[in-house]
Amino acid sequence: MKILDVCWTMYRSNTTFDFIKYVYKVEGIYSFKLIFLNSLIGRVSILLLGKLFSRDIYRELFVNLLKGFTKENLEKLSERFYNEFLIEKKVDYTFNLINSMPLNSIILCSASLDIVVEHIAKMLNADFFASKLEFKNGICTGRISNDLLGAKNKIFEHENIDLVVTDNLSDLELVKKSSKSIILSTPKNIGFWEKNGFTVDYILED
Repeated sequence: MKILDVCWTMYRSNTTFDFIKYVYKVEGIYSFKLIFLNSLIGRVSILLLGKLFSRDIYRELFVNLLKGFTKENLEKLSERFYNEFLIEKKVDYTFNLINSMPLNSIILCSASLDIVVEHIAKMLNADFFASKLEFKNGICTGRISNDLLGAKNKIFEHENIDLVVTDNLSDLELVKKSSKSIILSTPKNIGFWEKNGFTVDYILED
């Protein structure tokens, strides 16, 4: 079993935020809420508020921007997002690794939205786990019904893992459990991995 993270491991993108921005752009929707979330003062103030309450309020507000969209429309937009945005963000180092692996051994595991990760997995013919975007009667509620943020390790609690490929600091316990790991890291996070006994294999641009 080989487990790969997605955001900043396979693609130079936070696919949750980038997908939502993409949806609003191609749909031509002008949103004061999105403008505020993208602003420095909005981002900093909400992130600080989130730390106070130990919640990722910034991410929650971003996901809430999808409220009211139909599942059918978001699935179509996810495919467009992949073809028009993500492909250009590929991390070649990781895809060279993927090309050397049997595809039936790969599992994508990401806290990103399942509506995005599902399409990526489909293109690789791989299995996946992702945070589940909630729909009622085919309409998005703007909430996540099953969030994998910080909880990926629990999925594989009783599994034997051959390899983990990730840049994600919150995957530390998953990396510790694996027989082998390949770590990608921005320069600022190299110290974190080394402090925990792991060597960084590939340095990402900040």
